[in-house]
Amino acid sequence: MDFSRANAPAIKTISKVNFPAPKTYHLDNGIEVNTFNLGSQEAVQIELVFSVSRNEGKNPLVAKAVNEIIGEASSTKGPGVLNEAIDFHGAFLESTYSIDHSSVSLFTLTKKIDDVLPLFQEVVLDAVFPKREVDIYLTNAKQKFIVNQEKVDTLVRRLYSQHLYGDHYYAGRTELNHYDEVSSEDLSEFYSKYYTASNCKIIVSGKFDDSLIEALNKSIGKMPIGIKSDLNHPVSRSDNGKYFHEKKGAIQSGIRVGKILDVKYGSDEYFKLKILNTVLGGYFGSRLMSNIREDKGYTYGIGSNISFMKNACTFNIATEVGADVTKETLKEIYLEIGKLSDEKISEDELSVVKNYLLGSILKASDGAFSLAQQFKGVSFLGENLTFFQRYINVIGSVTSDELQQIAKTYLNNATMLEAVAGNG
Repeated sequence: MDFSRANAPAIKTISKVNFPAPKTYHLDNGIEVNTFNLGSQEAVQIELVFSVSRNEGKNPLVAKAVNEIIGEASSTKGPGVLNEAIDFHGAFLESTYSIDHSSVSLFTLTKKIDDVLPLFQEVVLDAVFPKREVDIYLTNAKQKFIVNQEKVDTLVRRLYSQHLYGDHYYAGRTELNHYDEVSSEDLSEFYSKYYTASNCKIIVSGKFDDSLIEALNKSIGKMPIGIKSDLNHPVSRSDNGKYFHEKKGAIQSGIRVGKILDVKYGSDEYFKLKILNTVLGGYFGSRLMSNIREDKGYTYGIGSNISFMKNACTFNIATEVGADVTKETLKEIYLEIGKLSDEKISEDELSVVKNYLLGSILKASDGAFSLAQQFKGVSFLGENLTFFQRYINVIGSVTSDELQQIAKTYLNNATMLEAVAGNG
């Protein structure tokens, strides 16, 4: 074996990655528990994922407010006491919110599980929403909302979503009046109705022994079964118009270009779209970045993505540019989209993108916590970890000809929705 520093190590192409499948259990109330007992660090994450949309609340604000306030108080512990008790043991809570689901996580040292699990049980099974705490949250959130309405990024995001999703609840926006309409009773009702076993799955990752599953059954296994949330509402409308929101005095323009894609999650065509998107705007060396940032100097950053939610798959380009170069930027965006159909990607460029994507998959799956998050993302959409091996297979085999055909099928400029907010 050559250990000389004068010789670079051999480059090896990644063709297969071992993604260990989770071990699955079920609590007495039917909650599915997927576990990744991996690694050497004496730490554990217990994440409860609730499949519930903002459409279920009195208005779009309720679901987010519940997720951000949960853990503040229980029926036996006043505001802040639960968090202080959890913090005392070197553990902490984290909550995340999305349009289709919310989650509440506990991070703790393995040796402290017995101390903090009863506290976590209070967080998720016995949460209360005191009027004073809710009022403080709403006041702060309302002020933040007012400030954000002055930003072109916020304005264009709202305009784009409105026309992308039409009358679907994905387009439902929090409005200023909603902050005055929501009460602590609304939050309590939403929590009681939907933070239940029928909408919950648990992902446990880190280093632990089997006694944790028994402990979860004795605690979270007591969660009421409740009513199952109906998330199956496919988006049926896709707008390809051009829309403008005038913001007088703005020195920048917010730009969004994109569309809804009719593609099946986890299919070969979906994977090819992901690869094609990376070429266009999915990493720092992408064409959009090279052209509009590096060459033209119109922006600090521009990117594109393929986003898959429960009810829609979307292609999106987003940036903010100087108001004086808005038209030029849009021209270059459509030029780069058009090139994907008109010209084959060179083998050199495709090779760089393939290596980038393979490295990203490895990085995103390094360690128990990261692997659990990857599993969370795909399992919510009906897949398992074989998803990533199939993705790797497509990355390895896809050709420039195939990507050009994908571009012609899905990324025609005439089908794009355009939204701009700024100084007209």
